[in-house]
Amino acid sequence: MPHPFVFAHPLPLVRALPLARAWARPRAALLGLGALVVLALHAPVALAAPVVVSNFQAMDGGVDRAAAELSAAVEREVGRRKGLELVPLDRVPAVGDVAALDYAASCPPGEAVGCAFVLGEAGKVSLAVAGLVRSGPEGAAVEVHIIDVQKGVDVLSFLAELGPDDEVAFAEAVAAAAAAVASGEVKAGGDIRAAVADTSARDAEKAAAQQQLSALNEEMGGGESAGNRRTGRLVQKRYTMEDIAKGTETDGETPWARIGMGPEEYLKFKNSGMSLRDWRERAAGRRGQLLLRPWIGFGRGPYDQAYEAYQGVSAEDLSVIQTDVWQATLDGSGVLAGASVGYGILPGLDVGFGIGQASGKYALQINRITEGQTREPPPEAVSTNSSLLVNVHALGSFFQTAPVRPVAGGVVQLVKGSAVDKHSQIDPTLPIFPGAALWQIGAIAGVEARMGDRLDLYMHVPLTVVVGGDAVTREQTGTGVLTAEMVDEPPALGGFGAGALFGVQVRLFKPRQLEKKAADEDPDF
Repeated sequence: MPHPFVFAHPLPLVRALPLARAWARPRAALLGLGALVVLALHAPVALAAPVVVSNFQAMDGGVDRAAAELSAAVEREVGRRKGLELVPLDRVPAVGDVAALDYAASCPPGEAVGCAFVLGEAGKVSLAVAGLVRSGPEGAAVEVHIIDVQKGVDVLSFLAELGPDDEVAFAEAVAAAAAAVASGEVKAGGDIRAAVADTSARDAEKAAAQQQLSALNEEMGGGESAGNRRTGRLVQKRYTMEDIAKGTETDGETPWARIGMGPEEYLKFKNSGMSLRDWRERAAGRRGQLLLRPWIGFGRGPYDQAYEAYQGVSAEDLSVIQTDVWQATLDGSGVLAGASVGYGILPGLDVGFGIGQASGKYALQINRITEGQTREPPPEAVSTNSSLLVNVHALGSFFQTAPVRPVAGGVVQLVKGSAVDKHSQIDPTLPIFPGAALWQIGAIAGVEARMGDRLDLYMHVPLTVVVGGDAVTREQTGTGVLTAEMVDEPPALGGFGAGALFGVQVRLFKPRQLEKKAADEDPDF
């Protein structure tokens, strides 16, 4: 699921400034960033504008440390800048029920602008600063966004390629740009070159900065006004183990260790696009959840029944002097419907019970054979049969964080048939047998597809075999009329069954975390 609230406030992304890339030499880097400092020199004095600086987001595995350092440097400079008031993240109210620090730390890759805007709204500030950091030719390539929170506009966005010694100059330039936005020197859709040209730029540094900005604007395909350009959504990089390995080369704690993961799980998390909070909830699977599964499907199993009675009648007075009656459960196909309830005892395992019914057919035939005559079978009377299904199961789910997951498990099931008097009125002299009770064991294979936080679609394929119970009940009385050729023997039950069940899985309650650390970092759990 998307990070909470990010898409509730769509931001029009207006590119007001394509900043010149900083070259390798420190002096050139200052020139490339100096144009933004110019804005602050001519900003009118005003009340300090409250500003939130969100965590700069590392877009590949080699710049986690650089992103954290740049973010901290920008925070320091914003706090020092005249006309700005830094609002630290630990002073920003919670976003929903998630602490602002946790919200910023768990922002999905590529969604830094939206997350910064949400944090700005929560803190009721004027401006929010967001950054995305990538590996550059000589250090870090940084994309900075300054957002007018009240208007919901990305007022200023620019790119900078930084060398090893450019951190301070970069942070000063970002703070200067934020001050210019706060003072009104830069507005959404405006041209930064106009703001620079309106000042009395008398030194070589200002002129060089203006020329560099114009050249870069042409290089990027700009026209008269860079304000008409719009930034599109960044293509999210897919991380590899090579990117993750870079994290182990840096000093200090690795990014996955900070959030209690191993490198492989961290790789999956980074490529998932999920927030840390959502990832932890999905990784907890179904542990502690109550799972409701209504289902419908079709299958083959011991769902048909047959009742046949043979009465041997005296030729003298037509009284019944011999009977042979049996009721049998047969293999048949039908519609299956029911529901089950499970409880998650592990992230990937739940146990529970279910109840349902299987449709089939019930065939009834009553034969009266007079002594000394041959049998003339009457037509069968066929009606719909219904068998009760009661089972207990254990079901395992794999790859908890995946949107589509394979499942497998086992089941023990009772199939209870019906009695003949549920289908027809028969001669009261004939016996009425209770429906057969057969026990099955089986395996379940299937798949689940996540449709929401608490809803899945699923398909289960049960494979079963009858291991207990009597499929045939028989009663014989008297002698002298019926011969073996006159009486049909009950068919044998194959005993094997299979089916396909489709349904929705409703998850009640939040899954319980396996580690206390997860609950500490995500207070919603």
